[in-house]
Amino acid sequence: MPKKTPEEIRIAEKIKSLRQKQKLTLKELSNRTGLSPALLSQIENNLVSPPIATLLKIAKALQVKLSYFFEDEEEKDEKSYIYTSVKNRETIYREGTEYGYSYQLLAPGKPDKNMEPFYVKFTSSKMGRTQFFKHEGEEFLYLLKGELLYTIGKEVIKMKPGDSIYFDSSVPHSVRCISKECAEAIVVVYTPSS
Repeated sequence: MPKKTPEEIRIAEKIKSLRQKQKLTLKELSNRTGLSPALLSQIENNLVSPPIATLLKIAKALQVKLSYFFEDEEEKDEKSYIYTSVKNRETIYREGTEYGYSYQLLAPGKPDKNMEPFYVKFTSSKMGRTQFFKHEGEEFLYLLKGELLYTIGKEVIKMKPGDSIYFDSSVPHSVRCISKECAEAIVVVYTPSS
């Protein structure tokens, strides 16, 4: 199991702190997100790394943008652009499923953005139970390497390098790496302003 990154620890702390500032119990946050109190507790205690779709649900319930969880309060920059060097990107690992992924933020530190771009690495997996996600907004994925099986609603799409997909993320969707090596992609998640 990879060691927790400072980024993962900050996400857990920010969720808990924001929930407590809003005087919400885990049960109340559960009612707002549709996630179990036990899962929310595991996320807050950094025992589970939440997938992006789960972070989107928590952000909406706590009335913040997804980018809030990735920003450093003291480093907010009001520039009209964000430059991110490859050597300065932290990797966040998604754990807790039979297949997983890791991701890197490509525009950390830009406050109040509606799009969140990621570099995502999907690990290859054995076929098994598929985990579907859905959340408000839209997603775009451009496949750089490997092969993915993307399911959106009842449609199943096999993707190869160079393929891209853009879809309404409120439709249940899942993705699985079907190549022997890891698949790599650029993913952009758009969340409308609250």
